[in-house]
Amino acid sequence: MREPMIRHAYNAALLATAAPVFGYLAWCSARERGGMGLAQRLGLSAPLPWAPRGRVWIHGASAGEVSVASPIVRQLRFHQPRLDLVLSSTTGSGRHMALSLGLQQAHLRTLPVDWPWCVSSALHRFKPSAIVLVEGEIWPNLTHLAHQLGIPVLMVNGRLSDRGMERRLRLPALSAWPLGRMDYLGMQTQVDADRVLRLGGRPECVEVVGNAKFDQELGPLPAAEVAALRESLGLGWGTRLLLAGSTHRGEESEILDAFVALSKRDQRLRLALAPRETGRIQEVQALVRSRGLSCCFRTRPLPATTLGASTVRVIDTMGELGRLYAAASLAFVGGTLVQVGGHNLLQPVAQGVPVLFGPHTGNTRDVADMLLREGVGFRVEDQSSVVAHASALLEDPGALRSLRGRCLASVERGRGASACYADRILRSLERSRDLGRSPRTQARGPAANALRDDALAR
Repeated sequence: MREPMIRHAYNAALLATAAPVFGYLAWCSARERGGMGLAQRLGLSAPLPWAPRGRVWIHGASAGEVSVASPIVRQLRFHQPRLDLVLSSTTGSGRHMALSLGLQQAHLRTLPVDWPWCVSSALHRFKPSAIVLVEGEIWPNLTHLAHQLGIPVLMVNGRLSDRGMERRLRLPALSAWPLGRMDYLGMQTQVDADRVLRLGGRPECVEVVGNAKFDQELGPLPAAEVAALRESLGLGWGTRLLLAGSTHRGEESEILDAFVALSKRDQRLRLALAPRETGRIQEVQALVRSRGLSCCFRTRPLPATTLGASTVRVIDTMGELGRLYAAASLAFVGGTLVQVGGHNLLQPVAQGVPVLFGPHTGNTRDVADMLLREGVGFRVEDQSSVVAHASALLEDPGALRSLRGRCLASVERGRGASACYADRILRSLERSRDLGRSPRTQARGPAANALRDDALAR
């Protein structure tokens, strides 16, 4: 199909579903807090002032992508302290993650719906000099209209999971249209690069860089901080913690059953559960109590003297999971026993903690393979294999101590991608200025407005 036909068909489909989508967005906005309002979803954010040194609009869909953007933002700030930044997300969890990571210095916004009129309005109000999409974000109208305005569009930390690739191959032309308009496609692995080329990315724009997740992780916390964390979790001297992070429905049950079996062998073992969605806290509490165990919550801590082996710590906060892993002896990362694709496997490893994960790691395939290869990650299938692997590790303190060093070395070897991505973004801005491609949305005056309106209309 020719590109104009694809574009018209895509926008016709958006128009046909506009009424129910608008109703859904209004419902979501009414339930959300913290600035994720309907106006922003419609591209009606408050206009931003002209940025004399340029403005980069970075978009990460949710909490995971926003956290990946954090080290890239740090690198941009290091090299260009006065560079203006917009950081957008599509979920409230993404915004909360940005706040927890201290990214308030960026203009925090919600990504507008990919309707042309909403995107046009957002481009006019944000006045970006470049747009950066994190991981697998491909928005056809955003990319097309930015290209029309001479605004470079870059993808960083790009990846295409097995499921994502399968979906895009059903309508390959819908991916080829925006991918062919992108100025840079920085991918995590060669597999991801091959996939984006197959979908229509231009070969001269594709580069294998690596995974910025290695850079987002904190180094191992000092002993004093670890001791303070353990105290805040009510962990006494000699106790060991199994921390299950980013869990989904169906995983907590497996981990709880495994813990019940493990605690019969080791009275010093404790469990903490950190559901991926804090809205499921009551559901998780019910699962804990159904096994005859009690709960305490991170936001409502109990005195350590009241916490026994049967008390499960439920983490009902956002943004601190990466630090909490430092208090654990062993970790499990969720989204892997169910068909979600996995979450951040590096967070515990960056604190020197070996990690268990299930078979479904399509979203973090390269990291899972690396951890298995390095011998610091262990694949489990169900409750019984969790018990088997956890027992083998926890019953050998010497092996756990040796794994700590291997964990830290594995993460250190993977660092550096965020600096490369930041360099590509800054070079793209310089190239745009050299070629006179500065976005017409930043120009002012009647003639500039006419040029802008003409470009947005196309």
